Amino acid sequence: MIYYYNQYDKLLANDNKYYRYDGSVTLDDIKQYMKLHHQYKHDQACIQELGVDDVRFDFVSLNPYKRYIRILEYKVSRQDFKNDRKVLDYMMYCNTLSFVTPLGMVEREELIDDRIGLLQVFKWQHRGGEEERWRLGAIWIKRPSGRKLAIERYYRVADMMLARVVQGRKKDIF
Repeated sequence: MIYYYNQYDKLLANDNKYYRYDGSVTLDDIKQYMKLHHQYKHDQACIQELGVDDVRFDFVSLNPYKRYIRILEYKVSRQDFKNDRKVLDYMMYCNTLSFVTPLGMVEREELIDDRIGLLQVFKWQHRGGEEERWRLGAIWIKRPSGRKLAIERYYRVADMMLARVVQGRKKDIF
């Protein structure tokens, strides 16, 4: 019997007799997973691709009850991950920041700050079944640590999200 250090290693080994895993995830797959995962959470407002000041975020989740903002940055290539120089700028606008990547693309040790999280998305399907449809799943490699956010930054992000609704782009927010 093979013993795995953690669930992540087991997924990468693809050694499960019931399920098959695939890390070839595209940007559209990540966007789809994030929307499906967040659209029924009634305590938060979420938006994909929001610009505030001179910074653009891939995904923003705002909880008005707790005054809490999560930012997720999508990276689908190693080059894009390594060339991202605005990470510290992102952190000024949120309580938590995480990168979302395909399974196995980035290692935990490659994160430049201990407070940044890493969520990896993968495709999976049943082995031996008649249904060949791939589903999306995700695993936290490292959960982000929260930090205090300046209230004016919170209001700035909330104002930009509200501006989207006022502009008639209500479908952007879920």
